[in-house]
Formats: sequence, structure tokens, C-alpha cells
Amino acid sequence: MVSLKQEWMKELNLATWEWFNNKPPEQWSKAYFSEKCNRDMLLNNVYESFNSTIIIARDKAIITMIEWIREYLMKRLQKNRDIAIGKQRGQLCPMI
Repeated sequence: MVSLKQEWMKELNLATWEWFNNKPPEQWSKAYFSEKCNRDMLLNNVYESFNSTIIIARDKAIITMIEWIREYLMKRLQKNRDIAIGKQRGQLCPMI
């Protein structure tokens, strides 16, 4: 079944339409993606790293804890910006 959007894409750019047509929808359409998380180990490591960092602030009042986390994140982002600027060679700033 060919939809109107597919017909429009075919008229717009035949090479693109052929590329999509030769691939299974699971590779290019979000509607066919699996809902199962395949990277749970990486996500778990991020959570563990963040939790171990904020352990200092966990025993504080909620506002104080949130403020500590905000300051920590601002300092970390600025540190990453400083590192990126040190590596900058051109006129454009690198994405961080």
C-alpha cells in the first residue's frame, strides 16, 4: 500500500524514495521501532553515576539539595565548555 506521502516523496526525489522503499520500516519509521529499551545498561550507568555524585546533597532539605544539584550541573557544563574551547581551532564553536 502506497500512501500519498510516499507518492509525494517519489515525485520530489526518486533516489530517496527508492532508498526508503528498499529498507524495512523498522529501520526508518518510528512507528515500527520496538518499545523495549536496548540500552538499559548504559542508562543504568548514567543513573548510578548521577546518584553517586549527588549523595552529598541527599541529606539536605529539598530546596538546598536542588540548589546544590543546579550549581553542580552549571559547574560541570562550564568545565566542558572550557575544555571544548581549548580544543577549538576554527571560528565556529564546537557543539557540546
